[in-house]
Amino acid sequence: LHHTLQGSMQLCKAVESGGGSAIAIHARFTEDRPNVAAIPRAVLPLANSVQIPVIYNGDGFNPRDLKSLLKKSGCDSIMLARGAMWNASLFRTVGKGQPMLPPYDVARRYLKIAQLYENSVENSRKNLACMMSFRKMMGAKGVRESAEKALSFTDLETAVDAWEAGREHFMATTNTRKQLGSNNAKKKYRAPLKLVHRKFEWKKEEKREGKQPCDRSRNITNLTE
Repeated sequence: LHHTLQGSMQLCKAVESGGGSAIAIHARFTEDRPNVAAIPRAVLPLANSVQIPVIYNGDGFNPRDLKSLLKKSGCDSIMLARGAMWNASLFRTVGKGQPMLPPYDVARRYLKIAQLYENSVENSRKNLACMMSFRKMMGAKGVRESAEKALSFTDLETAVDAWEAGREHFMATTNTRKQLGSNNAKKKYRAPLKLVHRKFEWKKEEKREGKQPCDRSRNITNLTE
């Protein structure tokens, strides 16, 4: 995002006038860190300013996120990044409406494919550690270090087994705390990714364009051909 609405619109329209078939917008500013929450509502006027399909990107981690982000941003589709790296079964929920798989089941499938296509252990352990990074508080704490030091696929499979066992223990402990009425249960075991939310306003130095939004019934045939 540009720091002004006018600057962001100009860029979007430049892509459109230059013959772009679609445009993807990441709902953060260049200086924002990954732990700073994306701003989907900032994308809405940009999506309304062009007639080509607009693809939203930023903080899509589960099916509920995807529906909410599409609604707030007014975009035609969503591009996944960290959410897909942490649990690629997120794609199952789009269109097919199937539930996400447990992350360690996805990890086992990944390791089988990695071996099938002769991917190196070095690269595979790096990707597996990335998959575990989102689940530090859900059984992966300590196991990720083992995965990063693995010397074989057998070592990686052992790490995934330990991950599953640790996660099951974590869930059992959490449920026990809730049953006992622990006041810290919800606070301590909240979702591991904590995003920093902030108030958002476009900078006032720039005047907003006075043109009416374009028709939202965009032609998206270019994306399906």
